[in-house]
Amino acid sequence: KSLKESAQNFAINRALNYVEGNPEENLPKLLEMVDNVFPKDWYGEQREAIKKEISTGNTSNQTQNSTDSVQKQEMTNMQKYADELGNAANALLRTGETSLFKEEYKDEDKEALYNAVSDFVSDFNTVLEKGRASTVSSIVGMTGRLKDSADDYTEMLKGIGVSVEEKKLSIDKDSFMNADMGQVKKLFNETNSFGYFVSQRAESIEYAANNEMTPKKIINIKILLFKFI
Repeated sequence: KSLKESAQNFAINRALNYVEGNPEENLPKLLEMVDNVFPKDWYGEQREAIKKEISTGNTSNQTQNSTDSVQKQEMTNMQKYADELGNAANALLRTGETSLFKEEYKDEDKEALYNAVSDFVSDFNTVLEKGRASTVSSIVGMTGRLKDSADDYTEMLKGIGVSVEEKKLSIDKDSFMNADMGQVKKLFNETNSFGYFVSQRAESIEYAANNEMTPKKIINIKILLFKFI
């Protein structure tokens, strides 16, 4: 691309970021500024298509607005649940001085590990429950893959007192406290471990939930812009 084209694309991307902050208020302002500053033939086709999209969006009925509001709240919650699961997984993945895993374990070290894994199990179950009930198909699919990750490690998890059931994970404290902590480490503190995959799945779900909160009008406008640049 030429320098001019690159500068134009940069300006468009900055404009989209501005619009996303408050699309209902900022988009008309942005278009008015463009009309006042730039010649009519500068992205004229895109500008007319965007104006048409805004006009169409402004005629949406209240039922659609209500549906969008409910889904936005669902996605806000889903983002929160996935973030909490990711944090629980990452707490177990920490290495170095902040790692929960030791060369030798005192009772308090095992207790700290149990608490961390118990939090992980609780957050996993929340994402599993809420994700399966989601109205968004991509979230449902990602939640299914999250459960698949647990299914793949059923036997190893059983060895440390964590049971993989159809609708949830469960943890038995006595079995965990008497388990081989080396096995716990293999499950939660290594690359390509169960904990690692769950961390990745949680991040994907959080990202998908965030994308779903982007107003459909903005998505349509992005499609229009990228169709022509």
